[in-house]
Amino acid sequence: MVNEHQIDIAFGRKTVPIYADPGLAEWEVIRPAYGTGLPDAGAQFREVCRNPIGCVPLREVVSPGDRVVIVTSDGTRPVPNRVLIPWILEELPVPVDSVTVLLGNGTHRANTDEEIVEMFGEDVAGRVAICNHDGYDPKRNAWVGKTAGGTDVFLDRGYLEADKRIVVGFIEPHFFAGFSGGAKGVVPGVAGVETVLGLHRAELIADPR
Repeated sequence: MVNEHQIDIAFGRKTVPIYADPGLAEWEVIRPAYGTGLPDAGAQFREVCRNPIGCVPLREVVSPGDRVVIVTSDGTRPVPNRVLIPWILEELPVPVDSVTVLLGNGTHRANTDEEIVEMFGEDVAGRVAICNHDGYDPKRNAWVGKTAGGTDVFLDRGYLEADKRIVVGFIEPHFFAGFSGGAKGVVPGVAGVETVLGLHRAELIADPR
């Protein structure tokens, strides 16, 4: 039975319980409603990749001779890479050695070899090139221009040099971007530290918009 006054806050791989003492304040705890997963998620994934809404199928976007980079979140986000990356590889008309998985570390530390195996499984980690983005290495990041607000944009050279780029990630509410995922997989995911800091500066975060 759920204690209505206990709130379990995610911390590392576990949770930390917080007790909302009714003697201190009148609390209203809002909890999410969890649904069940799709009975055959892989089949659903293939269906939407092959019959997308408003665009051509992934197999037609990528050409047989393309070099492909797949950007995904680092180990701080619970992206189901163990199943997601193999599903994507099945849809690409290119050999595995033409694909690089780029971990969108942003300004986080690099993922270790052990963490990469845990994230992707031994099969994928053993046959696909998986690289950590390093936002602090100026040789790894190239300047591509400025934003409308004047921020210099540096992006990972491996990302820029690919013929086709696929970005996947974890979507959740974000306190000033609205939602994480999507474009945030690129910036800050595979951006240089100058760009990351520029777009997280105090005046942007405090802006009422």
